[in-house]
Amino acid sequence: MTARRRLLAGLCGLGAFGLARPILARTYADTVNTVGENLDELRAKGRIRIAFYRDFAPFSYEDADGHWAGIDVEIAGLIAKSLGLGLDLMPIQAGETVDDDLRNAVWRGTPIDKSWANLLLHVPVSRELEVRNELVAIFGAYHVEKLALALDPARIEGGAFSLDLLSGHTIGVELDTLGDFYLSMTAGGRFREATRRFHGTGEAVAALVAGEVAAVIAPAGQIEGLLGPERGRFELLTDVFPGLAVTSWSVGCAVRENARDLGYAVGDIVAAAVKNGTMAGIFGRHGVTYRAPVVME
Repeated sequence: MTARRRLLAGLCGLGAFGLARPILARTYADTVNTVGENLDELRAKGRIRIAFYRDFAPFSYEDADGHWAGIDVEIAGLIAKSLGLGLDLMPIQAGETVDDDLRNAVWRGTPIDKSWANLLLHVPVSRELEVRNELVAIFGAYHVEKLALALDPARIEGGAFSLDLLSGHTIGVELDTLGDFYLSMTAGGRFREATRRFHGTGEAVAALVAGEVAAVIAPAGQIEGLLGPERGRFELLTDVFPGLAVTSWSVGCAVRENARDLGYAVGDIVAAAVKNGTMAGIFGRHGVTYRAPVVME
């Protein structure tokens, strides 16, 4: 599974369609007490390890030279530099849920070698998620992501947009994401058979460019970054999903709960980057429209 599948699958549960879900706190008997380093310990060591998702362009991916690149990789570099620390990158393969990612990257360690990071990026800033993961502090929102519909105007014509315009067309989605669940459930499932499911958003966007599908539903940032120079050929729409309660979400950072001083320091760095335009510049370099979260004074 890709990184955003767990995020969006989590969002597209009953709560995404306006139905309440219980919030269940959990305890973990297998916690390793040595996981987590405070800011003084990191400064004594001189380095910080920051985790991010594999295969998640334009946020984090391997470039043609085999180096890690992307928006989140640049943010990791900004954080390390601002703290005066060397940077160790920790790419992770996304688990079935974001809760799995928090466990494996932040508060316990990976199941194979128990390696862990001081900080995980691109975490949904959600009170419900934090309540379920009491050994983690979630903070530092740096971007607001929105679900989007990218369509080929040469194939889908009309005036004001409505879902009726999609009738008779094939729509691409990544398997088991919010877009997939939405098309399967909305309007009595009328778009279920017209949905073409791909293993990744990159494949869906490539199919849109190749003319194999007429539209794609996915996070706006991924669509824009993946389209790259082809962006001008397509129309990108947000807020066009009637009946869907969750269409946008903030992403930020997570640390283990015993490293909250690191969280406070990173939160200040992120907030400053949002306010002074540094964050917008990072997103702009990757062709992604930046949506700033609300940052408290």
